[in-house]
Amino acid sequence: MCNKQDLCSYHSRVDNEEPLQADRQPTRAHYVGDYCVVTVDNPQLRSMAELARTGVAVLAPPFFVTVVVRVGAGAISDIDKDYAGANLWDAIVFKQEHTTLPDDFLFQFGSYEDFKKQATISLNEQLNEAHDMIVDGVKAGFIPASEDK
Repeated sequence: MCNKQDLCSYHSRVDNEEPLQADRQPTRAHYVGDYCVVTVDNPQLRSMAELARTGVAVLAPPFFVTVVVRVGAGAISDIDKDYAGANLWDAIVFKQEHTTLPDDFLFQFGSYEDFKKQATISLNEQLNEAHDMIVDGVKAGFIPASEDK
C-alpha cells in the first residue's frame, strides 16, 4: 500500500510529474474531468540494456506510453481496487506509445556519461511534449473519440 496516498495520483485526484532519472522511471499523471492522462515507461521496453543489445534505437520500441483512463469522479485506484489491472485496462479509452532516439544519437557523444545526460534531457523533453499534447486533446474534447465517451 502506498504511504503517500494524499500525494499519490494513483490513490487521489492529484496531478503528478516525476521526470526520468537514472534511478527512477518517469511518471506523469493529470486529471482532466472524468479522465486521467498517465505517462509511464513502456512495458515493452524492459530496460536500457535491451536498447544497448539492439545496437540501434530504431529497433527498440518507443520509450514511453501514455494512456487516458476513464475514472469518473474518482482516482485510478477506485477502478483498480484489486490491483489486478483488469478493470483498469477496460477503462483505458486512448493509448499512444511514443518517444524514440534517432539512430545516430547513440554515436554523437564521446563518453557514456555524456550520452546518458543528453539522452535523459532529450527523452524528458519528448515525454513532456507528448504528454502535454494528449492532455490538451482531452481538455479540447478530441480525446477520447466521441464514440468512446
